[in-house]
Amino acid sequence: MSKLVKELEQILGREHIIRTPSALNSHSADKSCLEPRRVPMCICKPRTVEEVKKTVEFCDKHKIPLVPSSSGVHFYGRTIPADGGIIVDLSEMNRIVKFDDRNKNATIEAGVTFSQFESLKEKGLLPLFPLCVPERKSVLTSYLEREPLLVPKLEYYEPILTMEVVLPTGEILRTGSAAVKPSKFAEYVVPFGPGLNWNQIFQGAQGTLGIVTSATVKIEHLPKLDKLYFLSSNSLEELVDPLYEIQRYLLGYECLVLNDLDLATILADRKSEIEVLRHKLARWILIVCLSGGVKLPEEKLKQEEEDFLEILRGFSVEPSTRLEGLEEKVLLMLRQSCKGEYWKQMWKGDFQDIFFVTTLDKTPHHFEVVEKISSELGYPMDEVGCYIQPLVRGGACHMEFTFFYDSNNDKQLKKIKKTYEKLVECLFDGGAFFSRPYGSFLSKITYQRNLAYARILKEIKEVFDPNNIMNPGKLCF
Repeated sequence: MSKLVKELEQILGREHIIRTPSALNSHSADKSCLEPRRVPMCICKPRTVEEVKKTVEFCDKHKIPLVPSSSGVHFYGRTIPADGGIIVDLSEMNRIVKFDDRNKNATIEAGVTFSQFESLKEKGLLPLFPLCVPERKSVLTSYLEREPLLVPKLEYYEPILTMEVVLPTGEILRTGSAAVKPSKFAEYVVPFGPGLNWNQIFQGAQGTLGIVTSATVKIEHLPKLDKLYFLSSNSLEELVDPLYEIQRYLLGYECLVLNDLDLATILADRKSEIEVLRHKLARWILIVCLSGGVKLPEEKLKQEEEDFLEILRGFSVEPSTRLEGLEEKVLLMLRQSCKGEYWKQMWKGDFQDIFFVTTLDKTPHHFEVVEKISSELGYPMDEVGCYIQPLVRGGACHMEFTFFYDSNNDKQLKKIKKTYEKLVECLFDGGAFFSRPYGSFLSKITYQRNLAYARILKEIKEVFDPNNIMNPGKLCF
């Protein structure tokens, strides 16, 4: 293998290849406690699409596994090289190529982080954010992995318009209207066609079908005025009907539900504040941000506020504009990435997420299942965070449970693994849809119970990647 690495150095230049033990070790694992470590043979850091193409062609020729990576942080085992090989680190491809405020889109490379992308706010533009995403996370990685956005309106559900992909054979594919005139890639923004909507083929594929090097994505204008409302309750079920109504009338911009532990952990400045803060909060908080845009912001906000208060009159939960003096922090939570230490690591150092797609009316039942199983296995439910994000105007939602633990404690680590596996099976049987089956255990269950889906996915993988070099081992059949 060392001979092949030297050959790749000659093709790309020695400055693009990293083989130091510390660097290799850092890419052998991530924050997931469920996947085994595996050290790559080297790390390749291309700076151009042509260098990515040469790397892929080399690996395809010699049948060397490669794993694309863009973010500075990883949590779910997606970039652990299950079969060894080469990590293709795209972090130095980090240009914001172009932004178009009038048509609300921007073209970015794969290595652009949320911290970088936030610079658009200085120009009155707003990136589309997942909840408190780490500042070092790649924007494209997040969008490709379908992380839920805080804006539940249908038009923001698919934030990618066009993309540029290096296929496992080394060919370059541009999707949507970018395929028609690739020399003007940055100017094209229509995602559909020619032919199939190829964008969706590469979303959620964990880098198994190609390496996305750049994309044109949606952005918004930064609202001129904002007004937060909070609906607090000790019962999740009590918030479901108001949430359906809010989404039915398309009111608000950002909209989400958090339990007291998640919200306290996000808003606390230090670990010692978490317990104090959470005891001031109700068990569940529905957050809605009403906003006035660029044109007639006062009039729009006033009208939306009147409609919002009117539809909530028939419910027992009273809306409030106050939340223990935390309103400014909440607005920052909605409009920026997580600075410094990632909030999920602050309380106990480590965490394990379980997330899936369901409908809002089923969320109380899923919560009861998690509460029951966790209690049976000795995991206290008051140490479990919960986040519910409405999607597509409330027609569905993302539900996420976060189990906080100390990975240096072997007893806790074993309990987390056992709890995770039991819960995944029970939630799956209860109708939870795992649209992002990360990790060998979850992907195995997902594909075993969807044999036709697994067969077709395998056939597509063979068409795109006949030598099975692109992140092998991530799709379990």
